[in-house]
Amino acid sequence: MMRVLIAFFCCLLITACSINPVDRGEGNMLALRPVKVDKNAGANTGRLVIDYPTSAGEVDTSRVALMRPNGTLDYYAATRWTDFLPVIVQTTLTETLALSGTYAFVRSDDAGLGDGHLLKSHIRHFEAVYPAYMERPPEVRIEIDFDVVDVKTDATVKSFTLRAGHQAIDNTTAAIHVAFLNAFADVQQQLVSRL
Repeated sequence: MMRVLIAFFCCLLITACSINPVDRGEGNMLALRPVKVDKNAGANTGRLVIDYPTSAGEVDTSRVALMRPNGTLDYYAATRWTDFLPVIVQTTLTETLALSGTYAFVRSDDAGLGDGHLLKSHIRHFEAVYPAYMERPPEVRIEIDFDVVDVKTDATVKSFTLRAGHQAIDNTTAAIHVAFLNAFADVQQQLVSRL
């Protein structure tokens, strides 16, 4: 009888662990949005392919990064990007540049490109930075390096770094998401003006 009770409690314990959902952040899935930026004057008639961004290892994830006051990097619990951050950045930049009319042809797949330009990027920072004494909400900091490469010659045509920051109005997930949206919108607008 005692063995049956022990086996029953072990099964109950195992079942209880599998019933209790582990929070993986699916409740707060954050996305980025393309921005509509008009750039009719001097539009390039060529093609542009948006390459898959490289990134610092800390942001090459679906987790939303934060910088603690002591300078260590961490991640928000219960909050995730809808995909890996480089995928979201590539998709959003592709949509923004296609909407802008900067190039006649914009896509993220270089199959059959032949000529035109390749936009390479490296995500250096994409995190919410908390102040030293936590006296105010975090500021979102984004920094991305860009290289425009001529496909035929493999020569770099342009190289530049874009930075943006936006202060969250409070320390809620919604406010921090808005700060990410605003900072990334600023980066996208800068990018359209630089191409």
